[in-house]
Amino acid sequence: MNLTKLFRPRIEDGCPSCVQIHSNTYCNDYAHVQMLIAEMRKDFSHIVIKDEEFKIQKYGGQRVKGITFVEVFLSGVYKAPVGYETISQLEYVL
Repeated sequence: MNLTKLFRPRIEDGCPSCVQIHSNTYCNDYAHVQMLIAEMRKDFSHIVIKDEEFKIQKYGGQRVKGITFVEVFLSGVYKAPVGYETISQLEYVL
């Protein structure tokens, strides 16, 4: 499956790093969301991410409107893992 993996690094103390992952589809069933979470956990296996820290969102805007994604904010200072695109700002969410 073709996944889009995005990483916005920590900007300052009040703005944590953000990791987002989606599959470029409108699929949003439970199994799909669990697959996205499992992929993110694999990519960030060196960090303990609690279940309640994952957010399930839908994009707004023009380019990816309606696509379901999984997002997590990380309070530490991290680098983007291999395969993640570094971005400077987050997309609008519904």
